[in-house]
Amino acid sequence: VSDWLDQVLPADLYARLQPASAAGGFGESLQAAIATLPGVRQVEFSRVVPLLIDERRPPVALVARPLREAGAENRLPLVGKPASVAADELPVWVSEPFAEITGVRSGQTVLLPISESTSPIRAVVAGIWRDYARQHGAIAMDLSDYRRLTGDHAANEVAWWLTDPGRTDELIERARAVSPLIDTMEYRDTGQLKSLSLRIFDRSFAITRALEAIAIAVALFGVATAVASEALARSREFGMLRHLGLTRRQVGWQFMTEAMLGTLIASLWGLALGAMVAWILVHRVNPHSFHWTMSMHWPVGVLAASAFAMITLAALAARLAAREATGAGPVLAVRQDW
Repeated sequence: VSDWLDQVLPADLYARLQPASAAGGFGESLQAAIATLPGVRQVEFSRVVPLLIDERRPPVALVARPLREAGAENRLPLVGKPASVAADELPVWVSEPFAEITGVRSGQTVLLPISESTSPIRAVVAGIWRDYARQHGAIAMDLSDYRRLTGDHAANEVAWWLTDPGRTDELIERARAVSPLIDTMEYRDTGQLKSLSLRIFDRSFAITRALEAIAIAVALFGVATAVASEALARSREFGMLRHLGLTRRQVGWQFMTEAMLGTLIASLWGLALGAMVAWILVHRVNPHSFHWTMSMHWPVGVLAASAFAMITLAALAARLAAREATGAGPVLAVRQDW
């Protein structure tokens, strides 16, 4: 998610009109005034409007933003191989939810009812991008294409790159003074947007993290209990080893080594099964349930630390259990076998 946010939020400051004012947007004169504010290094305007593709489904978001100049691959987190689009064709990029719901793929055509006064416009899907923000789907197209086809030159979202990224508050004050309409916009810097998005995802996966903590606690308790039970069951075996000349220390080290090797094998097997389940969840369950995919990131440090903790606990439990099991002496330990 963090990598996705880094790509979709490249600017320093973002602003958008409130829903009540978003339909009309702000015109080119206000856009020019916003773009020439002191401290602005670069600015991008976007037009986001609802688009009803299928009357049986909720509207999707049509996102018109500058994509040709910056490159769609630099503004959108594309997945899969992009399709080549002829010069005389209209390229659009659809989100994963839209592609999964409608079944459209890169290189195929879609009909966009952009304007009520004209027939649907034929466009070619140039690529599919990852979008976690719009569950009903979104279609991105270049802003110049949108303005050429609709005659709508208004914008309802803006992104600023600042000469000094740390002075966002000053730019917000200057922007609010431009117009009462601009004053009503909702402003967020990149850090705030990322923090808000990550908090939303953390809340969504809070139950998962709680279950992980419970599973780890149960596993640690299970390892300690299993080792202690095995030591108790093998007390007569330990007594026989004492009769053969092994010391309590040697018996303890032998049992501890067995416990460590067994836990190591169990950890490796658990990691393999966990990796398989994770792959199924990411590449099969998520696309079918939520219509989007995620990139696989292996928390090697966390997994290694968990395995090390399991092995260490098994070693300590084995050492203590073996000491307790061999404490009664070899004669008492094997007397039932005589």
